[in-house]
Amino acid sequence: MAFNVCDKKADERYIWQCLRKNIGIAVAFEFIVHTFTFHIIIELLIIPVVFLVTAINVMTEEKEEYKQVYSLSNGPLAIIGICIAFGTIKTGVNEWAELNKVDTVVSFLVPIVYLICDIPLIYLIQVITEYQLIFVRMSFKDNEDANLQKKHKREVIKTCGISVKRLRAFLYESVPKMYRRMDEKEFERIINEFREKTNE
Repeated sequence: MAFNVCDKKADERYIWQCLRKNIGIAVAFEFIVHTFTFHIIIELLIIPVVFLVTAINVMTEEKEEYKQVYSLSNGPLAIIGICIAFGTIKTGVNEWAELNKVDTVVSFLVPIVYLICDIPLIYLIQVITEYQLIFVRMSFKDNEDANLQKKHKREVIKTCGISVKRLRAFLYESVPKMYRRMDEKEFERIINEFREKTNE
């Protein structure tokens, strides 16, 4: 999450998308699959087969000339998935009585709680990244006076706050309007124009 939040595709909905992706039925299923494992020999046989079929599937997905291979690889993947699901359920039913249920629930909840606790940090990283992009781009266009540059940065911070949406809008709409010989009135006009537009 921390690495991908710096990507230009990560907008203000990115964190909530990650939460939805990481807290769902798939997570519970994955936890069950990893809790109720098969015998070591079966596991060692499954891993290379799944890796090979998945690699073929991924490599042929985007290429038009390999569409037939891609379609063929989907079948074995689905069969393997169903077999693993049924095998896991069977193993789970057999081993359920031996489990320490409190430990199992705790080990399931810890990553989810950790993910939720990480949200403020991830959001902070996203805000800092956006400001860094804005200030780097502004440095190529702003006045050479260091005090004036600091003043302009403070104005941007006051205008955008910690809203990723506003920061993105400022980066792509207002920064391109700036130029090297821009005077104070022009900078104020750009800032006021942005404020009016975002407060509508």
